[in-house]
Amino acid sequence: MTNPDPLRLVDACYAAALDASLWPGVLEQVSACLGARGTVIVSYDPRRTADTLHSDSLREVHDAYSGGWWEHDSRIARARGLGMRPGLVVADAMLFTPEDKRKDPFFQDFCAKHGLDELVAFFAPDPGGGLMTVSALREAGKGYFEAGEIGLLTLLGPHVARAFDLTARLGVAHRQAADLGSALARAEIGVVLLDRGGAVRFVNPGSERMVAGCLKIALGQPVRTVVAADGPRLDRLVASALAEGRFCAAEPIILRSSDGSPWLLAEAMPLRTGEPGLELISSAKGGVLLLLHPVTPPVLVSVAPQLEQLGLTRMQALVAMEIGRGSSPREAAELLAVREGTVRVHLKAIFGKLGVRRQSELAIIVARLDAILSRRREREADTKP
Repeated sequence: MTNPDPLRLVDACYAAALDASLWPGVLEQVSACLGARGTVIVSYDPRRTADTLHSDSLREVHDAYSGGWWEHDSRIARARGLGMRPGLVVADAMLFTPEDKRKDPFFQDFCAKHGLDELVAFFAPDPGGGLMTVSALREAGKGYFEAGEIGLLTLLGPHVARAFDLTARLGVAHRQAADLGSALARAEIGVVLLDRGGAVRFVNPGSERMVAGCLKIALGQPVRTVVAADGPRLDRLVASALAEGRFCAAEPIILRSSDGSPWLLAEAMPLRTGEPGLELISSAKGGVLLLLHPVTPPVLVSVAPQLEQLGLTRMQALVAMEIGRGSSPREAAELLAVREGTVRVHLKAIFGKLGVRRQSELAIIVARLDAILSRRREREADTKP
């Protein structure tokens, strides 16, 4: 099977945010990207831990886990004890020694029985409070997750978690609302309803706050993009949703901003005759539900200064940062304008100085530094007047 394109997979995550039935298939694609047997989203809240969201390939594993094994999950217990935080990417090797696993009933009587071994997890806030993880599970005998695979989870994890959070929030909005209009007003994403002519008939408060740099929205008028080059793509998206016989969402698009504000991911879903919500657009013939969510690409600052404090030279720190973020030695050599052989020599020295044996362990160190520095940047941004 060909691995999915990570960028298209990000789009698939946000499509699943709108249609929860898509989640098993999306998690199956995540598994393929990471070379894993399956992927699960697990809440650390004991009230919801048993109810994992899992890829189809882990259905049998889920049944056993929710049947009682979740209460003996050593990974959750160990992660709690070490005080894990959102944004971290953690592999089994960071939490357990091989001897730990040999002595632990959860690994021997549950994981081994189902042919599972290594795990790598992205920690994120649980929509219900506390922590959850987006976790990929490796087939027994397949070895450790490689640096590139861990790097991919570092990139995909925030999108999976954010889209899952949207699923939960939309679900709450619908449960709390007596009709679609109230639900859309409560939803913490941008929602615009268009009639059959493409004119705006309803805008929820979330849209008004987030779209200024990307879209021009006025009641009774078609939606227009601020960046002119994005206009034709938006027109095609709306036209596709309005097309006769279309009964599912069109491929989502990214809309750029003109003022440095977050870009938007836009998805257009058809409203068919007889569906609730048509009264909001004064049309019995259908229309379009346009959903907007800000997409802030991860901005990674250099962690080379921190790596130097661990005893690396300047060049070793740069090599460690690139390899730890998923680059191959050849790619790192191109980025740093040195020979691939030079990178490999530095990599051997890096392993010795940091006390690691493989690139996946180096990726954990770099991912931790990335998470810590990213949180610090967010705190600094929040305190600026």
